Amino acid sequence: MQASMTQLLRRVERQLTEVRDVFLENVAERAVQESPVDTGAYVTSHTITTVSGGGRSRTSHNKPKNQDEKVKKDEARDQLLSDIAALPADATKVYFTNRSPHAKFVEDRHENGGVFTIVRNVAPYLLEQAVLEVRSRT
Repeated sequence: MQASMTQLLRRVERQLTEVRDVFLENVAERAVQESPVDTGAYVTSHTITTVSGGGRSRTSHNKPKNQDEKVKKDEARDQLLSDIAALPADATKVYFTNRSPHAKFVEDRHENGGVFTIVRNVAPYLLEQAVLEVRSRT
């Protein structure tokens, strides 16, 4: 009985970590989709970390405008997926931030209420999707 309980707990812990990671991947994808691209500084400043004050901070100052949206969004997505992969398995507090100096300006001007507002509003759905995805694997 003891071995069975231990195995069950390990399986649950693994699944919880998988749900966390799939949820964060969903959050990252939605944030990248919603992010505007001009110089690319804002979208590539998104960060997922375990430290509240940490993260990327890119300025748009002296950067060329009208950057290729797909290239900048692919770069941002890759960075966020790398952030998620680097999270400790036992991390229970995770921060999604954007430390670009002009992040508040971009958020305030976004036509749908800001990237972070949009992601926060769809987070319950993204979590539900993550649970369903992990559940379907077993």
